[in-house]
Amino acid sequence: MKKIFWILAIVLIINSAFAQEENADAVFLKITKEYRLNEDGSIEFSYSKQLKLLTYYSFHRLYGETFIVYNPDFQELKINKAFTIMADGKVVKTPDNAFNEVLPRFAANIPAYNNLREMVVTHTGLERNAVINLDYTIKNSKEFLPALMGDEILEESSPVKEMIIKVKIPNNHELHYKIFNIRTAPVITSENNMQVFTWIFKNLHARSKESFREQNNLFTPRLEFSSAIDLHRVYDWFVNQPAFYYKVGKQMAETVDNIVAEEKDQMKIILKLQKLVVNNLKYYHIPLVYTGYRCRTAEEIWKSNGGTQLDKSILLTALLRQANINANPVVVIPSKFYEKEIGNLLMFDKFLVQVNPKKYGQLYLSATHVDN
Repeated sequence: MKKIFWILAIVLIINSAFAQEENADAVFLKITKEYRLNEDGSIEFSYSKQLKLLTYYSFHRLYGETFIVYNPDFQELKINKAFTIMADGKVVKTPDNAFNEVLPRFAANIPAYNNLREMVVTHTGLERNAVINLDYTIKNSKEFLPALMGDEILEESSPVKEMIIKVKIPNNHELHYKIFNIRTAPVITSENNMQVFTWIFKNLHARSKESFREQNNLFTPRLEFSSAIDLHRVYDWFVNQPAFYYKVGKQMAETVDNIVAEEKDQMKIILKLQKLVVNNLKYYHIPLVYTGYRCRTAEEIWKSNGGTQLDKSILLTALLRQANINANPVVVIPSKFYEKEIGNLLMFDKFLVQVNPKKYGQLYLSATHVDN
């Protein structure tokens, strides 16, 4: 009876995989992601994909271009291979003029982040049943991040037949990792004085397009890893920045003094300062992974009239402290993914400001929106 159940299970899995591919616009035949921590502290990330196009929509609207964002101040991008294998087997090499560097859309009109770049790779020779091949490497300088860190959500916009994730670290380092919502253990080998951790995933489902799917991908297969000793170590690196001294300039101090002079109730002062930061400063949607988790000082944020969620939280904290209100920025990590043994800044989900008004106890404020 057990054998019958196992056969039924295998048949169901195979049918599910075929059904996904039949209904998909494209299918990733293979994706390989490789992380490498070098002895000097620099980090290399290599990515390669083989993407088969199944419909006209796939290359007219979905996968005609690949976008690679990086920070030239700390990162170097190298395109290793780029070509298309057409349906008849003809190989079309991606021409030199198909690689164009632009400013990422999310950094437009934001001088503080105009150093970021996005490589746009325009794929050629596209048709139904053609296979896009792309391979590139991003090398990070040793100053960019405190450790090798990864947060891999194991799904793509189309089904994936095979995904391989490799992590290479020197023998004198330790890799801390945990996998969620899927049972797959790494194969651990040695290679040129490096430990190599390899995860292989087969027949991954496409990302759901449901509007009301769960937040934070709580039920999606996910792999988290880091070469840091623990979370405390990378947190100490993170807060060791001038921004966390919360210094204010003359104009900022005068603004706070005026609000304090108008309002005697501490809670009203808190809410006025929150509205000031939320409504008067622009919100920059810049992923911190591209800034190396660096943040600007409160005065720099004030003068630029905008900031990321972290920037605005730092500014709000500085203004509250200037008003003699006990305040601290706090990071929010989904409880399911909180692991003290894994030092991973990529798990920092959002930032709030904790205040402790005398009459009301501990409260948490957003620096990007005001709740009614």
